[in-house]
Amino acid sequence: MRWQGGEDLSVLRGQPVRLHFELTGGSFYAFWVSQDATGRSDGYVAAGGPGYTGSRDTVGRKALQLNSR
Repeated sequence: MRWQGGEDLSVLRGQPVRLHFELTGGSFYAFWVSQDATGRSDGYVAAGGPGYTGSRDTVGRKALQLNSR
């Protein structure tokens, strides 16, 4: 999720933040807030996959771009 004017959220660092999600006709399983614009989760990706450099997601959306080629 991205929005206009939301490129730098560093002003919120160390402050409590509330997120409100509304979903109609779907299922919500998980989300994360990435530390940078890559969208990487730094979480485990099981057996890896195209675009990943190891067992953890350290590349973010680059993996999706490489996988869609």
